[in-house]
Amino acid sequence: MKMKTITLIIGFLFGYQGAVGQTQEDVRLWKDVEPGIYEVGYEVLHEYDYGRTFKPKYDYYGGLATEEIARPVQISIWYPATSTTHSATMQFREYVHATITETAFHTVQESEKTRVERTYQSGPLSQGGNPAYLQDLFAQHVLATKNAARHPGKFPLILYASSHNSSPYENRVLLELLASRGYVVAAIPSTGQASARMTQDIFGIEAQVRDLEFALATMREYPSVDYTRIGVAGFSLGGLSAPLLALKNANIDAVASLDGSIAFADWLSIVEADPYFEGKRMRAAFLHLLSRRLEGDSPHNTSFFDDVTFADACLYQLKALRHPDFASSIIRMWAFSQPNNTRLDKAGIEAGYATMIQYVLMFFDAYLKREPEVRQFLQTNQQDGITLESFNRAQIPAPNEAQLVDIIREKGVQTGIALIQRFRMAQAEHPLFSETLMNRLGYDALSGNSKEEAILLFRLNVQAYPNSSNVYDSLGDAYYQSGDFENALANFEKSLALDPSNQNAKRMIAQIKSGGDT
Repeated sequence: MKMKTITLIIGFLFGYQGAVGQTQEDVRLWKDVEPGIYEVGYEVLHEYDYGRTFKPKYDYYGGLATEEIARPVQISIWYPATSTTHSATMQFREYVHATITETAFHTVQESEKTRVERTYQSGPLSQGGNPAYLQDLFAQHVLATKNAARHPGKFPLILYASSHNSSPYENRVLLELLASRGYVVAAIPSTGQASARMTQDIFGIEAQVRDLEFALATMREYPSVDYTRIGVAGFSLGGLSAPLLALKNANIDAVASLDGSIAFADWLSIVEADPYFEGKRMRAAFLHLLSRRLEGDSPHNTSFFDDVTFADACLYQLKALRHPDFASSIIRMWAFSQPNNTRLDKAGIEAGYATMIQYVLMFFDAYLKREPEVRQFLQTNQQDGITLESFNRAQIPAPNEAQLVDIIREKGVQTGIALIQRFRMAQAEHPLFSETLMNRLGYDALSGNSKEEAILLFRLNVQAYPNSSNVYDSLGDAYYQSGDFENALANFEKSLALDPSNQNAKRMIAQIKSGGDT
């Protein structure tokens, strides 16, 4: 790595990299974190997923529902914008107001805004929070400007999944930072399958994953999105749903799990039954960030991370951060609002969060903007407050069936056979092709007068499925059409031994023994 590149990365980590139009320490974001060169716009989309229902079609008495029953999906979007002024930027309270319409789209009244602010402040106040501090926090200007003009050009897309029963505002600092650095961010709240309350079960997990899928489809038409570069991030429950989305959708290039439930035993026990939930299926680069465990806490379960084989995977631990400290708004509303809580290392939390979001940004820069120097830095370096626990470099996966067919048809049978032989030992328990597929490819070659290639393909099928009568029958056909009656007879006899009812094998054996060759 060049010395200049190393200097830029280290400087970035500690907030020294300059940014157009921003001060050295922008109080609208976070201490020691520099916004990027772009201003930040913010908008909210209210969409219905008509492929799912959120309310019953009929009321209790059998009457047809008169209100919309499709699932509402509120998508909060942060995006690179053109120049704005500080006075035009939003106040933090406007993010809180957005939670009012997450499951019921309507024009929000002032009384609702007042009520939701009181609700969100009541928790911190009950734990000794300072009322004046909380009022100031809600009035604080943030980096984003509502409905600002979009900056020209296309930018990578990052989806964000919120934690259990939470909303995108929980990590507004991270989401604003990403937008200021040239990403479009589309975030969804944590909403249960049939109510606003998220449930800790497979129905809740599936609801969030499908909301992510819906947001992904919706953002395909968003003017600023480069749909060829897509990442997904999530905190807590969202840090479980994000990898699940990547396991189910090949469009995802990179996944960041922020102390995700994917490392917690109680959630793992729920999701392990999902047939998609297998680390070896992961093809997106994976960043797994973990909190420090307190006395009495159960240890993290990194079994999913350990199983990731065919994608780069980085596992880091943030030494100063507890689980709630992975969300900026939770830190500010709870930890920082308690002036008399001397047990909290507030300076450590503040510095730890800054490090955490900067590593998330570097991760997406490495794998979505494809910056190799940053990728190398992530794999080999660490700073104060963060420890690189493990890095798994991606192994090359075997081709799937569709890829194998394309390789054989476009590059030839010998190339396909070489790949099969290369991966056979590594994945002996999982054949790279089905018996039916290889049988079809063999007969395609045979009908095209490529008898030698047909024999090679049928022999692969025999090696993969030695207990199948049909594979020997097909190989016998290929040998017979090639004029090799000795091998044809041996294979037809083997086929008949495995399946005494095989009439074709009986007929061909009799024909060969009688001296007939047609």
